[in-house]
Amino acid sequence: MRTALAGLLASVLLLQGQAPDLASDAALWRDFSSWVDSLSPLPAGHRSTFAQTYALTLRARGISAPESARLLQRIQRLHRSTPAREAAYWDALYKLGNGPDAPSTLLQETIRGLPPGRALDAAMGRGRNALYLASQGWDVTGYDLSPAALAAANTLAAQSDLKLTTHIARHETFDFGAAQWDLIVCLYNYMDPDDPKLPARLHRALRPNGLVVFQTAWRRELTRRQLTRLWRNFHILRYEDLDAGTVTDEWQASLTYPTLKFVLQKPATP
Repeated sequence: MRTALAGLLASVLLLQGQAPDLASDAALWRDFSSWVDSLSPLPAGHRSTFAQTYALTLRARGISAPESARLLQRIQRLHRSTPAREAAYWDALYKLGNGPDAPSTLLQETIRGLPPGRALDAAMGRGRNALYLASQGWDVTGYDLSPAALAAANTLAAQSDLKLTTHIARHETFDFGAAQWDLIVCLYNYMDPDDPKLPARLHRALRPNGLVVFQTAWRRELTRRQLTRLWRNFHILRYEDLDAGTVTDEWQASLTYPTLKFVLQKPATP
């Protein structure tokens, strides 16, 4: 614990004493990106937030608490503006230990008793689900836009003598292929179950009898009937629409928004 805190303190003090001019968005993002690069990843089980830690850096450099809060709000807005900025933002989150460490309960329940096959973990983060699948004998490929997340996943895989194939990619750039996968994992990965293009893409990528395991916080923009119709080329094996706060062992978004658990299977024959 002391080592982890010391690493964070070092990143806070790295720029202490400098008086940054962060008036422009470009200057603010350069400063934030430099700070992210200076961060050392926290050990498993340790957590902080970029808001807490970057705010400490700003305060140490003479920026007031109200102004620090305004700068953090700008970063939240700016990180969605380009792929590179989004990657840096998620690097910060993953380096600071954000997100659950344990594999998804839904995933564990779904694959129990199944023969291992080829699995794709879409936006895999630090690899909690990919590593679990690999430990169960699955041949696992995963992708994420965050190099820091993939570095953490590959380190954990090496430490556990597990094999992962990882790629730096985004949903729109990764090639899902055709009839490639027995399992596609879509857990809190910013894939929308009501995206009209998604069912066909996943259907094409799966082998016959292949599964999609979907869990996400969502806004209930479709009814169950509408969602079932959208995914009509799949067998629906599980559907749970849970109120906000019901799921407490996952990403914090499930504390604020309803959670959808959705397991689908591609039919054996067209």
